[in-house]
Amino acid sequence: MPASSTDFLIARLIGLQVDYLYTAQCIESASDGEALHDLRITLRGVRSLLRPLRQWPELAVLDQAAAALLTSTSGLRDAQVLAQELERLGWQAEASRRRAYVEQSVRLCLRKPIAKRVLGELERWPAAFRKIRSGSDLKNIRKLVRRRVKRDLVQLREVLEKSHDSPHDWHAIRLRIKRVRYLCESYANWVRPDDALLNDLKRAQSILGNEHDLSLWCTSGDKDQSLRPLINGWLSARTEAQHEVQTVLAALLERLTTSRKERKHVPPLKPVKG
Repeated sequence: MPASSTDFLIARLIGLQVDYLYTAQCIESASDGEALHDLRITLRGVRSLLRPLRQWPELAVLDQAAAALLTSTSGLRDAQVLAQELERLGWQAEASRRRAYVEQSVRLCLRKPIAKRVLGELERWPAAFRKIRSGSDLKNIRKLVRRRVKRDLVQLREVLEKSHDSPHDWHAIRLRIKRVRYLCESYANWVRPDDALLNDLKRAQSILGNEHDLSLWCTSGDKDQSLRPLINGWLSARTEAQHEVQTVLAALLERLTTSRKERKHVPPLKPVKG
């Protein structure tokens, strides 16, 4: 594959590196309340870009570092979202306490070795990629990406067929939706599902995220006495969210199943030239 065909991967990785540096600076200066969220989006973008390339160990190191930093900030993001909910409900004192905890904790997190490792691997990755590319090891990468997207969509459909109405499995379904959606966005130059499917994936991810947050808040209320007056409201909202999840996942399953039948078992992918 010509070098020009994969130059966008390097350009996108460098763009993600810039985003990482910017969000890290915003976190350090406490100048943007959504910087933690943006940092995690950047890390997921890195992982999505690298997902088809993990078979090369020298490229997979960055993926492993990004995964570790995502894991270490997951609980902090949950606490931040809860703080936003408390602020919306007028519980300013509880919201401020949690927000201060998150801001301090995430700053400390970005001073740890794992965050420095992510930055170091971001800087090293382009050179490692060019070295592999010069050896012609990437000649089938486009086919690999397209196969991965198709396989992810097939697996998502199969999971939905078994458990789209089971709350116990919704978090895993949400992660699958994220995975395939972000992979499509990372490699939009090469592969892209129909817009209708992309919209369904985005909507399902959003509604599943809302239900997930409400479930976490209900659990937090059970553990934290100060939040117990809010549990009934969250339980009621969660019930509504669960009905909405069932509806949107049923629609997504229908979309995937219909597309499969119409395209002879191939999920809907638009041909992308270049």
